Amino acid sequence: MRILLADGSVIYKKIFAKAMYELGGSAVLDLVSSGEEARAFMRRRNYDIVLIDAEISPPGLHALISECKRVMPHSHALVTARPSPTNSRLCAEALALGASECIIKPIYESYSGNVDLIKGKMLDILKEPFSRSRRPARQDGHWQKAHRKKTLHNPDLILIASSTGGPVALEAIFSRMSADLPAPILLVQHIPHYFTGTLAGHLNQKSALRVKVAENGESISAGTVYMAPGNVHMLLEPGGKILLDGSPPKNGVRPAADTLFESVSESLGKAGILTVILTGMGSDGARGLGALKQKCNCVCFAQNEETCVVYGMPRAAVESGCVDKILALHDIPPEIEKLFDMVV
Repeated sequence: MRILLADGSVIYKKIFAKAMYELGGSAVLDLVSSGEEARAFMRRRNYDIVLIDAEISPPGLHALISECKRVMPHSHALVTARPSPTNSRLCAEALALGASECIIKPIYESYSGNVDLIKGKMLDILKEPFSRSRRPARQDGHWQKAHRKKTLHNPDLILIASSTGGPVALEAIFSRMSADLPAPILLVQHIPHYFTGTLAGHLNQKSALRVKVAENGESISAGTVYMAPGNVHMLLEPGGKILLDGSPPKNGVRPAADTLFESVSESLGKAGILTVILTGMGSDGARGLGALKQKCNCVCFAQNEETCVVYGMPRAAVESGCVDKILALHDIPPEIEKLFDMVV
């Protein structure tokens, strides 16, 4: 595993280097201080993971993300950032350019606390293999068969779960969806809460659908995507009202798709639910999907491995036996609209 860290902060580089040393393993770590150094290293060496500070010196974050995707198309660019409105905008734009994830820089006063925080985050990243095959997605229009085969007509609600690589996948889906979609969409995207509003705004600009951050107590309506705010769970109450909940993380994340799915299974009974599991680390969504299958008329689409950045959440859903169809990313929007007899 080759890792490049581009950051002008001497202290942060020391924290990161110490964290990686304490993790052990065989990772090779290169540390650079400027954007020009990062570009030179990316042109000379092949990296698995490139971490770039949002405030890196020229040529800057966006140019380096683009360079990374050009010279190392199978590597994964991660953005590290201090919380600020400017960095929120930069991170949202970086995610749209193909960055896999944004990571909040440690802000603890304790040096050891910062080291432990970086170790935990890097363990999450390193233990979950990124999808690397990148074989061309199927072009023949047929579904890949999963464990189940079930149909659903005119769903009452669409639920979407995504994590690492999710912002790009969500833009690909929402940009192809009609504003006339006759169902609401509830979305759980794992992302630091500092960036939630900026990402929702970016997706709203790219989509005919209305995309917004969910608000406590609001009623859901068709043609709108309600994105769970960062650092709180989103639930759906009887009557179609959103409840934001600060209970502890589930599966190590908050918001958690499992929490949303389980609440929908309790509040909507036999309603027709379409669930879409997209790229992401971990297994969030698989357990809640089982509850939806038991109590609702639920069909699940999962993104296929070839088009995922990380085939973690979709794999867990498929292995649960609850996925009905496995689809390449570009096939998901038309298949959703077919359920409503809509012309794509």
